[in-house]
Amino acid sequence: MGTPSRAAVVAAVTVALSGLVFFAADSGRTPAAPPRKCGVNDLLVPNCGAWWGVYMRDGHIKDHLLTMERRVGREFDMVSRYFDFTDESPGRFPDPAAREVATSRLMFLSWDTRDYVREKAFRWRDIASGAFDASVVVPQARRIKEFGRPMLLTFDHEMEMNVSPHGRDQGTEAEYVAAARHIRRVFDAQGVRNVRWVFTVTGHLGEGYPDRVRKLYPGDAYVDWVSWDPYNFYRCNGSDWETFDQSVGHTYRWMKTNISATKPYVLHEFGTQFDPRDPARSHQWYHDIPGALQKRYPSIRALVRWNSGFECGLGIDQGAGMLEAYAKTGRHPYLNRAAERRDLIRDPLGSESTRPSRPASPGATLDSTRFPPA
Repeated sequence: MGTPSRAAVVAAVTVALSGLVFFAADSGRTPAAPPRKCGVNDLLVPNCGAWWGVYMRDGHIKDHLLTMERRVGREFDMVSRYFDFTDESPGRFPDPAAREVATSRLMFLSWDTRDYVREKAFRWRDIASGAFDASVVVPQARRIKEFGRPMLLTFDHEMEMNVSPHGRDQGTEAEYVAAARHIRRVFDAQGVRNVRWVFTVTGHLGEGYPDRVRKLYPGDAYVDWVSWDPYNFYRCNGSDWETFDQSVGHTYRWMKTNISATKPYVLHEFGTQFDPRDPARSHQWYHDIPGALQKRYPSIRALVRWNSGFECGLGIDQGAGMLEAYAKTGRHPYLNRAAERRDLIRDPLGSESTRPSRPASPGATLDSTRFPPA
């Protein structure tokens, strides 16, 4: 969503938690029959179905994530977290919360080129020049390599809002591309194998955004997944009600034509308002998701529900019956890939026969002379 309140939200994240355990019996529901097991490919894409993820506004995992999982009757496949571009909290990944969550879930890290605490944004050209390699990029790469768990990582999500002179005025499209490629090369040179890279934009296609997004794409050699953040904002911004199809479809087709027709897609954030005048269509927004993904949007292979934006009515449990509708959708076999997730986490890198090595980005060896792999 690109809301200014995110910095304050993620800056305070600290957790001490031991023994994450999911009790499906707490849901009080009969679980759906398990779907057939299909495996996961080298890009962390399930070979059938899609990952079902969540972002919780508060980082207190014990009180919030586990409670939500019990309420919806399942464990989430993926948990989204936001970190800044410093080598101190909240920029150091993984933190204790991530280590606990990742014992049974995939992580989706959003790495913002900001200092949340000091409310400062960094210029892309400085990142591309290597000015932050020794202080931020290489230490982060080494921590993530040591972490070892499979994860998605998006570098500066929704960056099109901050192309000069817009938003945080962080530089040109070409400077962003140079920064994104540089980050990927440093990680590859450090031998980081457990990250898959995500290109994430807002998905807005008005006001000159399409041209910006085309210019911001780092290229297929540097991107593993493509992503955007669709919402049914409705009354929050005075727009008409949108179904899930209407929220997702236009940008999906545009991405296919203009960015990549072959990459897997992930909805890095998604959500809807509740319409108190028509609760049934609010519930239907969720019920439509599995069929729409299978019939019209097969490239969407992961979805992360943004459980925040409460001031805009975008939380999961924001109206009568909405939690139940969301929970029912999450138990659909197409979105219930627990077996694949558990296998992936038990064998995060995979054997050579089942998950072949992914080629390094072009020029990855350039950085290894300055910062040899740990």
